[in-house]
Amino acid sequence: MHLGPDHLIVAAQVAFSDQISADQAEDVADDIDRRLTGRLQPVPHVFLDPTQARPGADFAMRTRCELR
Repeated sequence: MHLGPDHLIVAAQVAFSDQISADQAEDVADDIDRRLTGRLQPVPHVFLDPTQARPGADFAMRTRCELR
């Protein structure tokens, strides 16, 4: 969400695998924040909402939005 010339908010629901630890999830969130900050100007405020994956969701589908 672009709120003005110097304000950008990025908010996303992120479904983590049940097999990763809380520390790993935090590392992933930090990496997402760092990579977005490196690519977007102005520097965004990043909010991630960890959610449970939908039952039967395909792992490939959940990782499609991976930052490159």
